[in-house]
This record gives sequence, structure tokens and C-alpha cells, in this order.
Amino acid sequence: MVIFDIPEDSADLRRKFRLLLIQLQFKQVQQSVWMSDKDYCAILADSIKDLGLQDWVQLYEAARIL
Repeated sequence: MVIFDIPEDSADLRRKFRLLLIQLQFKQVQQSVWMSDKDYCAILADSIKDLGLQDWVQLYEAARIL
């Protein structure tokens, strides 16, 4: 699961990050909450670092309970 809150003055970076999530076939749960059933942790961690988004993006490993 990916949760992010990228500021408006970085809208171009937010757009690039959303495009990456779409390319990786993440599903949008809410505006800035996306999920995938595949393990893209390494790809996302590299991309977050390359784009300088560490302060605004959080990665979680989650499991559905019900």
C-alpha cells in the first residue's frame, strides 16, 4: 500500500509518481492511497528516492483481514 501527500508546488512530481503507480497496475483506493497485490517495494523505494519524495510518501505492507 502506498500513501502520499505531495504538496501542490510539486504537482509535476506527483503526476510522475501517479503515472508510475498506474504503470505498475496499482489500484486507487482513495485520492492518495493506492494498493497492489504484487511486491513492488524495491522499485517504489528507488523511485521515491530518485524523485526526492521521501518526506511525502509512505510504503506499507498490508494484508486484508476480512
